Amino acid sequence: MALLSYATYKLIHIAGVLVLFGAYTAVSLWAMNEQPLKKNKYEKLGFAAHGIGSVFIILGGFGMLATLYPNDSPMSVGWVHIKLTLWLILGGGLTALRKKPEYASQILTIAFLATLLATAIGINHYYWFEK
Repeated sequence: MALLSYATYKLIHIAGVLVLFGAYTAVSLWAMNEQPLKKNKYEKLGFAAHGIGSVFIILGGFGMLATLYPNDSPMSVGWVHIKLTLWLILGGGLTALRKKPEYASQILTIAFLATLLATAIGINHYYWFEK
């Protein structure tokens, strides 16, 4: 049983996506314009925003699942596995960005496409999947 309403969980989920993608954009832009000897003083803030956004996404997503399928396990729904895989990719993307800043534009593009695919699945899961 869900503690909050579906709309509240949806708002938390969307806010998490915005924070996560904002952190991606900020850290990617820094990496694209990186000067080798300069330290980014806002890097920790970007990674903290990424973590907070990820927690909001998971909290809101599983809260929405609890309201949509109150009698089922959230992991019994097939499309959830696809979305979790996409969010895991997004979760590790900043580590790749930190290790290989020369690939910042490609990593940002992959993050955007993964977010777009996760959004499309979330919106159309009733039509694309049986449950």
